[in-house]
Amino acid sequence: MNDGDFSQVLAQRLFEQRVVVLHGPLDDATASRVSAELMTLDAEGDTAVSLRIDSGDGSLALALTLMDVIELLGVPVHALCMGHVGGPAIGVLSVCSRRSSMPSTRFSLREPTTE
Repeated sequence: MNDGDFSQVLAQRLFEQRVVVLHGPLDDATASRVSAELMTLDAEGDTAVSLRIDSGDGSLALALTLMDVIELLGVPVHALCMGHVGGPAIGVLSVCSRRSSMPSTRFSLREPTTE
């Protein structure tokens, strides 16, 4: 099994467990993928969705869009912070109905870029 196949299997297993991962910079592709996964899980059931956040950079406009998606969902979104959370990801974290973090999570509050 190569790395691509393993990544797809892992992503599918997480999706089946109603887990969405926001990892890396919040760019167009990541925001689109996370939004689509959240909306799909909202349509498939009424149990809470877990959003795992490890994002330290990105666009404020994309974060605001993702925040709107989370607020419009009919299911609660529980955030678990891992690694580094900063910039626009702090806003995404703030709209989740329940927030928690791993002990080693680093938070950085700074002004996000507005591009």
